[in-house]
Amino acid sequence: MSAGTVIKLITIPDSEPRGVTFDGKNLWFIGQTNNKIFQIDRNGETISSFTDPVGVAGGLAFDGKNLWCADQSDGAIYQVDRLGTVISSFAGPSTRTFGLAFDGKNLWCVDYDNALICQIDRLGTVISSFNAPGQDPAGLTFDGKNLWHIDTANQKAYQINRQGTVITYHTTTGVGPMGITFDDKNLWYSKTEFGVRIYCANRM
Repeated sequence: MSAGTVIKLITIPDSEPRGVTFDGKNLWFIGQTNNKIFQIDRNGETISSFTDPVGVAGGLAFDGKNLWCADQSDGAIYQVDRLGTVISSFAGPSTRTFGLAFDGKNLWCVDYDNALICQIDRLGTVISSFNAPGQDPAGLTFDGKNLWHIDTANQKAYQINRQGTVITYHTTTGVGPMGITFDDKNLWYSKTEFGVRIYCANRM
């Protein structure tokens, strides 16, 4: 099975899915149509949801206990619990922060304005950064060793090491990829095409 082959697609309760993340058992995604963050199982059944507490959330990550949300309208990054209560927040490195990932210690985010991928600590200090491999950077996730990144314009999913070197990439199915996450085996990515779809795809 080649990398990027769609294994499964699920219908979700929102027509504009953005960031998506995995909590070790279930998926979470941002639904901009309903202005909510949803927890769903891997068959698409809704477990819970709460109103997006940040305004216009674009990126989403899970740190083992809480969620992190990036506000793509002003770049702020928020830590929220699984009920939607804001725990902390700080200004992101950009006025438009998109994808988010957690590597076990620090956060990674997409600085859309400057097409950068940044490593930041949990107070918002930039540790390192490198150029995104495409012109329309969006989703971001961590697979335990490397980053995976979605570019919406060229519809590619890139595996990148933490220094910014592209290891491999594949073209995603359809158009409009926005979010990406890793479930310890496969990749899941959200797409605006067809409205209500999240795909599970083979990683390698």
